[in-house]
Amino acid sequence: MSEIASTTPFVVFGPMVRRVDRTSVTVVVGVREHCQATLRVFPLGLAPGYARGAPEVSAAAPTVRLGESLHVVAVTVRGTFGAGALFGYDLDFGGQRTSLFAAGVVHADPAEAKAALAYPDGPGWPSFPTPPDDPSKLRIFHGSCRRRTRRARTCCPRSTTSSG
Repeated sequence: MSEIASTTPFVVFGPMVRRVDRTSVTVVVGVREHCQATLRVFPLGLAPGYARGAPEVSAAAPTVRLGESLHVVAVTVRGTFGAGALFGYDLDFGGQRTSLFAAGVVHADPAEAKAALAYPDGPGWPSFPTPPDDPSKLRIFHGSCRRRTRRARTCCPRSTTSSG
């Protein structure tokens, strides 16, 4: 393995929520080497505390090699995800890489990993809402990047506070 690969984070891209519906959620992530990725999904309480709830549901899948240091996986968890609810997730890649926030997984510093993956004053986990029962209440925000500079908290402040 090259020196560059050995000093870069384990996660090459992602994680990205690919799909969410009432019975499943799929998260995609790219990593530097083959592994079994386990996606753990759990309900989150309301602000300001966003308490991590139970039950936690999980599923695992092996990565697929696309290049020397690029292995990709899409993990789908099946369960019952209530309408308009907030859920958090984490990924376990085995060994000492038991969380996205473990040192070296997304960043050498776990605090920097948390800053990269979670909204300031948010749940503290990567998270996603489930669609509402009424499609007319669905609100979608799309953008290519959430932060325009390292100093900016977010380039779309209304999208982080908007509701129904």
